[in-house]
Amino acid sequence: MVAFGAAVAAAVVDPGGPITGALVWLAVMNAVLGVFNLLPGAPLDGGRVLRATIWWRTGDRLRAATTAARSGQILGTVLLMIGVAELIVFGYLAGLWLMLLGWFLQSAAHAELTVAGLRHRFGDSRVRELMTRRPMAVPHSACRPEAGGTRTTFPRQSTRGASHDIGTGHPGRTSADLP
Repeated sequence: MVAFGAAVAAAVVDPGGPITGALVWLAVMNAVLGVFNLLPGAPLDGGRVLRATIWWRTGDRLRAATTAARSGQILGTVLLMIGVAELIVFGYLAGLWLMLLGWFLQSAAHAELTVAGLRHRFGDSRVRELMTRRPMAVPHSACRPEAGGTRTTFPRQSTRGASHDIGTGHPGRTSADLP
């Protein structure tokens, strides 16, 4: 909106000048970006609107998030294919930008889908309900070879159920046993 107003004002003062041209270009690109951002696919704002609408109509948050994320994946795939076609058929290197944008949208939509699944799986759980009360900690001195410590790895379970640790330098001792 500001760019459009500035372009109109510049056109009154200097109709064919470079500042007017730059402001018109900026206004057009701003409008294109606004329209693109409203496409119905997560993580774009249009995907958020789609998710909110589906959630409002169905009451199912998981279904809404999944639909918006899948829509984003489809949008990313379409942009990727248009970029490939533009690059191969027409020979325009600008197709690389569409391919990059499509890949980004696919990746971000996949992340949205993953988060939706995790939110559904964990629900209203709190961190204290999911973690162990006494997590294993590695002493600071064991992690710094220059301080006299040795290389430490996390304990693994063997097939016999006995815990063993590789790299502590103490047979039969795990990194949890070290001072």
